[in-house]
Amino acid sequence: VNQTDFGLIGQSMAGWACDLAPNCTGEIAILSATATATNQNAWIASMKTVLAGTKYAGLKLDDVVYGNDDPQASTTQAQALLQKYPNLKVIIAPTTVGILAAAQVVKQAGSSVKVTGLGFPNDMRSFVKDGTTPEFGLWSVPDLGYLAYWIAAKLVSGDIKGTVGETFTVPSLNGGKPYTIAANNVVILGPPLTFNKDNIDTFNF
Repeated sequence: VNQTDFGLIGQSMAGWACDLAPNCTGEIAILSATATATNQNAWIASMKTVLAGTKYAGLKLDDVVYGNDDPQASTTQAQALLQKYPNLKVIIAPTTVGILAAAQVVKQAGSSVKVTGLGFPNDMRSFVKDGTTPEFGLWSVPDLGYLAYWIAAKLVSGDIKGTVGETFTVPSLNGGKPYTIAANNVVILGPPLTFNKDNIDTFNF
């Protein structure tokens, strides 16, 4: 049971950047974890592929920097981005440490740069409300656990065998639509969940 896949994350991050850059135009930058983080690199590669599409032609990726998932290093890298790229519109941080550090830096600087990426609702709530991070995402941790529980129960009961191509539904998940067991017997929860001012207070993790 996997929370999402690389393509869905890359697509979501490009979409958030497009939403937050005026008219989906302007300079953007990525604040990642480590240069050797397999998942981060896959998400960024996916995002770059999406950005190459015509919808995102107005966005220019200035840089990819690495904060090593360390709060102080991420803070230093975010500060450097603001100084190096005065026309920057959006910082995308596909790391919970990076997005929090970037939002803190942007707010402290009084900058108009927007921050998005992957983060925890409890970390980012105040930045959503003050407009620093109007939207960002992550998979719903409770839903991931719920899906895993249901699949385990269905396997034990014999309702499913775990065979590629099998379908099943889970109450209250996926809008009532069936899940399909994909290649390598993987089930994907779905696209990242987008948090914004309309729903941020309904989550506690």
